[in-house]
Amino acid sequence: MAMYSRSSCTFTGTGKAYLGRAYVAYSRVIIFNSTLSDIVISQGWEAWNYKNQPQNIVYADSGCSGPVADTSKRVFWEKKLSAAEMKQFVDISYID
Repeated sequence: MAMYSRSSCTFTGTGKAYLGRAYVAYSRVIIFNSTLSDIVISQGWEAWNYKNQPQNIVYADSGCSGPVADTSKRVFWEKKLSAAEMKQFVDISYID
């Protein structure tokens, strides 16, 4: 399992990019209260090698701002987590 969590960040640059791509099974990427510039692809996430197994990955973004913060265009398998659920992933106590 791999875990990547970002809170209060700004995503900028040139070109286009996903918020995350599933590299290994059971990977997790959490983006919380961050600014997403228009470099982010509106679907947000790429299942990559796990296209038939989206239940095995947790990718979520919430509380973000910017031109692509609207999650209605995200992939269907993006997890919809509450603010409390999101905070547990970005809290320092979550890190082992």
